[in-house]
Amino acid sequence: LAAVHNGEAGEGLLDSYEAERKWAGRELLGVALNCFERGMKVPQAMGMTHESVRAWEGVCSKLPWGGSSAFSAGLNLGMNLTRLSTYHKPTIQNLVSTWSTIPLFFSHHDLGVSYAAAQSTAILPSPDAPPPPTPPLMDGVLQYTPSITPGVRMPAIRYNKTDRFELTHQWVLLTRTELDPAQPPSTTKKLPHITTITIAESAEWDEIAPAVKTVLVRPDGYIAWVCSNPATMEDVRSALEKLLY
Repeated sequence: LAAVHNGEAGEGLLDSYEAERKWAGRELLGVALNCFERGMKVPQAMGMTHESVRAWEGVCSKLPWGGSSAFSAGLNLGMNLTRLSTYHKPTIQNLVSTWSTIPLFFSHHDLGVSYAAAQSTAILPSPDAPPPPTPPLMDGVLQYTPSITPGVRMPAIRYNKTDRFELTHQWVLLTRTELDPAQPPSTTKKLPHITTITIAESAEWDEIAPAVKTVLVRPDGYIAWVCSNPATMEDVRSALEKLLY
């Protein structure tokens, strides 16, 4: 909105907000419903409904020693005292031992969101960008795996021996290539200022994306464009123009 107001982007950029946020909201709703269904597996195995779980949780929260510990103790007590415990116990033990109830699964591994799937105009597909890695499963939980590919959050990795990438709320260009900022632009469109950071010796960067030479990061911290070939300043400006106009 600020970029359009300042004349640094076309009004078409505003459509990317709806594309990204509506997609993210739909994904978040799916995650919430999935987590709710997984969390209800143990109570349902004990014959409890959602209403009875909420009622018991409300009673426990009002006890002076209540809270989550009292709620868990109540469930354990119910498992031991109910006449159906012989039937319920194997089912419940299987649910807990296989981690099929507790973990919260995100729809996308990179901090939960990848705007590449939202078909946003504020993301440029890069055919030579490395694909997002498959997240490993550890103790029943999908582990966050940093990657450098369009549409995902730029990971806070070192771009030299000491400095890490930090969110600046500005356009940021991380590059291994020597760029000439004084190179005259071929476009007459007004473009926002870009903060350029040189990628030096970095074991973290080489491990995550050894082939990536240039990365353009949006002010919200998400990767807008990736280039694995030596890029010129004109390539960067052309990418930015496609993103904003």
